[in-house]
Amino acid sequence: SPQLCRRFWYDTYTAVLEGVLEGVEEIAAEQGSSDPQVVMQNYLSDSRSRRVRREFMREQLAEAFGE
Repeated sequence: SPQLCRRFWYDTYTAVLEGVLEGVEEIAAEQGSSDPQVVMQNYLSDSRSRRVRREFMREQLAEAFGE
C-alpha cells in the first residue's frame, strides 16, 4: 500500500541520515564541534550534502530491491 511504501521510504531515509552523520563525526571533531549536523549545515554545500545523502540512499534502495 502507499502508506507502507512511505513508511519504508522515511524509515530508510532517516537511517541513511544517521549513517551520513556518523560519517562526518570525525570531521566535526576535527573542527572542534561535538555535533556532526554542524558540518552538514555549515561546511558542506547544499549540492554536496544532497549528493552524499543520495549515495547512501542509493545503496539502501539497491539492497532493498535486489539490484
